[in-house]
Amino acid sequence: MNSPTAAQVVTSVAQRLNGDVVTVTISRPSKLNSLNVSLLELFTKTIQELPQRYPNLMAVVITGEGGKAFVGGADVDEISMVDTPAAARQFITKFHLAFKSI
Repeated sequence: MNSPTAAQVVTSVAQRLNGDVVTVTISRPSKLNSLNVSLLELFTKTIQELPQRYPNLMAVVITGEGGKAFVGGADVDEISMVDTPAAARQFITKFHLAFKSI
């Protein structure tokens, strides 16, 4: 069982006549779907694997779980632990990789 702050990325597929529409849901509603390192890594991996998993991929819908926020931004608890320029670069690189994967 996942803890209330566990990060997940959930995919679902709807088959259409012209191809598959995949919904990717960022699921961390207790933290307003804020992005931490583990969630960013999982999201990036999920997005990168979509073409192989769904060869008839036509579109991807990215959404957040819960009714309060799509994504609340970066996880402030993790940001507060970034204490060196190297750590900051490593943290922001995870965001860049996630955005590039889209």
